[in-house]
Amino acid sequence: MKILGNDDDSRILRRPLSHGMARTTRTASERIAVTSNIRGLLFAMLLVTIAAFSVSGCGGSSTPPAQTSVTISPATPQTVVENTSVTFTATVNNDPTNSGVAWELTGLLPGGKYACGNAPPGTCGTLSSPTATSVTYTAPSSIFGGGNSLSLGVSACSVADSTKCESVQLSIVPPTCTPSSTTLCGQFTFLAQGAMGNSESPVMIAGTFFADGNGNVTTGLFDRNNGSGSGSFFNKLITGGNFKVGTDGRGSVTLSTAGPFSITFTFALNSAGTFAFLFESDDQNGAGNHVSGFMQPADSSKFNAASITGGYAMGLLGGTSAAGRPRALLIAAVSATGSDCGLSSNGNSVFINYNAGTITPSPIPFACGSGGLSSIDATMGRGTISIVLSNGPFSSQTLNFAFYIVDKTTIILISMDSVGANLPILSGTMALQIPLASSGLFTQDDLTCGYGELGNVKACILGISGESGSGSHIVVGRAKGSGHEVLDITTDENKAGVVSSQTTLGWSVVISPSGAGTLTPPASSQSSSGAFVLVTHDQAILALADGSVSFGFIHAQVELAPSATPGTFIAGTQSVANGSVPNISGIITPTGPTNGSGTLSGTLDAEQILVPPPASVEISGAAITGNYTLDSPATGRGTGGSTQPGPSSFIIYNVNVGEIVLLESDATSPQPMLIDLIQSSSPWDY
Repeated sequence: MKILGNDDDSRILRRPLSHGMARTTRTASERIAVTSNIRGLLFAMLLVTIAAFSVSGCGGSSTPPAQTSVTISPATPQTVVENTSVTFTATVNNDPTNSGVAWELTGLLPGGKYACGNAPPGTCGTLSSPTATSVTYTAPSSIFGGGNSLSLGVSACSVADSTKCESVQLSIVPPTCTPSSTTLCGQFTFLAQGAMGNSESPVMIAGTFFADGNGNVTTGLFDRNNGSGSGSFFNKLITGGNFKVGTDGRGSVTLSTAGPFSITFTFALNSAGTFAFLFESDDQNGAGNHVSGFMQPADSSKFNAASITGGYAMGLLGGTSAAGRPRALLIAAVSATGSDCGLSSNGNSVFINYNAGTITPSPIPFACGSGGLSSIDATMGRGTISIVLSNGPFSSQTLNFAFYIVDKTTIILISMDSVGANLPILSGTMALQIPLASSGLFTQDDLTCGYGELGNVKACILGISGESGSGSHIVVGRAKGSGHEVLDITTDENKAGVVSSQTTLGWSVVISPSGAGTLTPPASSQSSSGAFVLVTHDQAILALADGSVSFGFIHAQVELAPSATPGTFIAGTQSVANGSVPNISGIITPTGPTNGSGTLSGTLDAEQILVPPPASVEISGAAITGNYTLDSPATGRGTGGSTQPGPSSFIIYNVNVGEIVLLESDATSPQPMLIDLIQSSSPWDY
């Protein structure tokens, strides 16, 4: 740029005359001097301008423009209990428009299918009463997917500059509660089996739900198989519900679905809140589901394949669609590998009885076809599996199941197939096997029932239930070891109102290393042979090769009488033969025997169908009083009767300090009950 040139000297110096000012004539030397001074002044001004530009534009000491930032209070991560609220405030620093912030919920729901921005309403919780400086967050009423926690975030972004944001991490958790006999606390998994209306048509339901300890069911899943048709649901979401528990542990729970319909169970909860007998109690017209079973807390830390390893005893019960005698059972020793599909029979250990006595001539194996342990859902504990029989008797060699992990020791299974005349639907449990031998295998000495026992085992008590064709067929008995691999068995049975007792000596016992075994009566006996799978020493799942398709348990007997102060037991009916057998749950308190006699008292809830008319009758809170007298010499067996809720007779077998078995021995009832009284939890035998 040309700042000043010589040709312009005279122009710079010329000024017009004004207000009487006279023109001044300078000499040439004066003009040169003035011109030099002006050039110097201009050059100095230019240097000052350049210096000022350099200071302001090249990192000098002047103050930079203020930056926008956002802060949230509280700023630390927050743990928020379901259905409770927390309020957040935000401050925008250097907010030129004083516009404040915009609030947003952030995060992914379990499974990654939904972000909070597009999730179903309420599943991430809600933001309410938002202003430019504050908002209230309310956690969802239940954690999506039923987990133990949910990680989300609350974000605040400046309205003036949306790139300036701050967020706080949220951890949503269920309410804290303590298990007890008067509440349901945490996740419970359940199974109930039975029949439709007063028929023998099989019905079963299994699932899991979350209870908050305060009367509410928050979420869950269930599978129900009614054989075929609209009554069957698989992987059905439980959207909520409620429960109530009395001071004695008797209660009910209603599970709501998006159907919309609900399912109600009546139950009796033990003193620790860790096990309950239950039955479905919502039949309105006598044609509904008559099922009974159990529920117990689930251990979500075992909802993974790696936790399911070792040997298991499987016991499944159900039926086909055959017009008559549809009852079916399957037992097996199972090997679990802890990975992949992961479940197969432990050798040839599968025993099947169905359609009034059609049995597998010899045990068969099964393989894992698909699904299995790799399909376990980490939140609900549910998975699916297809097992493939080898030369099985059914119309399909592939049987499809959903299963629920209760904990490492117990797994519940339920058929997902449609029932057929030669294809049963089945449900039941798998129980972790615990061999005593250091080899981890079972031996011939694992069912000795008091013969040569090192411990306190006196004998074994067995209980089984079947369908005779004319009504319920139940058996309770005592097996006593009389030699190596030999048992003498005394039984009481009620076959549709025909009550009898018998003793058969010399049953032979054969046990494989997998725990699968057989019971064979002497040739002179009219008794049916049996198959079993050991859970541990002197404890097994039992099935008979009879026309009643009898299914039940063997338990070690360690006490020959109830204790002097036995405490309160919960009572329940299990493995019922048909829909006309009453379902019960309740609490019973026996007194210890004095001179061989004692009493029973308590409160029962029941559901039964009266024929005629075909209508369901619900009985709530019926008082029961009765007495019993033990046999002499002592074997743990006795007889008794109750006066309320009506005259009834029973045969009692004492198993141990925490279990008593009752066989209803009324000759007037074609649908007798097998009732188990327990204090702790032993779900595998049902």
